[in-house]
Amino acid sequence: MHRHVGIYPGTFDPVHEGHISFANKGSEIFHLEKVVFLPERNPRRKVGVADISKRQEQLQNSLAPHPKLDSITLSTDQFTIFNTLPELHRLFPGSKFTFFMGSDVALHLPKWEDLPLLLADTSFLVAVREGESIGQIEDIFREIEKSTSKAVRYTIIDSPNPSLRSSLLRNS
Repeated sequence: MHRHVGIYPGTFDPVHEGHISFANKGSEIFHLEKVVFLPERNPRRKVGVADISKRQEQLQNSLAPHPKLDSITLSTDQFTIFNTLPELHRLFPGSKFTFFMGSDVALHLPKWEDLPLLLADTSFLVAVREGESIGQIEDIFREIEKSTSKAVRYTIIDSPNPSLRSSLLRNS
């Protein structure tokens, strides 16, 4: 029997209740064995990010009460499909993956390098954040299907905490 694992890449600076509630909700929806948070050492489009060791420690402390949530640090500085997907297959052999992301990240999916590799064996769970709509995200996935000629498996839900953002917590 194949395992089904949620993969949640991001900055998590800091991790907050929105991240955790989304991961738990996704775990319930898909009956996942676990959801693994993947904090990036050097996230794109982010400056002044806390050191990876600090973010990983915060993640481990915040996820400890949630038995189906875990975190690992990748061997690379950034999440890339070409490097990260093989690493995930080594770490979780035979597993099926669902990638978790906020709608803000989903809006950038068409620009991801090597996206067809990811589409081949994964699905997506997208939480719609404040200021974005389900229709926008559906349009993104239709654009991806048209440009790659590949079907995209995705589920879109309303974010459990649509206005909560790490940047607001960092700047308060």
